[in-house]
Amino acid sequence: MLAAVDGAGTVEAVIRGAAIGVERVLDRDERIARLYFDLAAVSVVEPEIRRTIAEVNAQWREVLVRLLTEAPGMTLIPGDFQWPLPTAE
Repeated sequence: MLAAVDGAGTVEAVIRGAAIGVERVLDRDERIARLYFDLAAVSVVEPEIRRTIAEVNAQWREVLVRLLTEAPGMTLIPGDFQWPLPTAE
């Protein structure tokens, strides 16, 4: 999946690469999307699964944020971007 964003030099290339990477994974096996949504549904009642999904999502966000902030032309103004994003508890 990350191969699609490898070497991306612009914000647009990072976003496009991430979308292409997700599409490639789903094209390989549609059961992956089904599995993700099944796990998300189970996570409502299973705290351990909820934590695992949250951890994987957080890792993916970290990668994307790093790639986006390192891309030429990306400017973050202090205070405009809060990370991690606030969550509803």
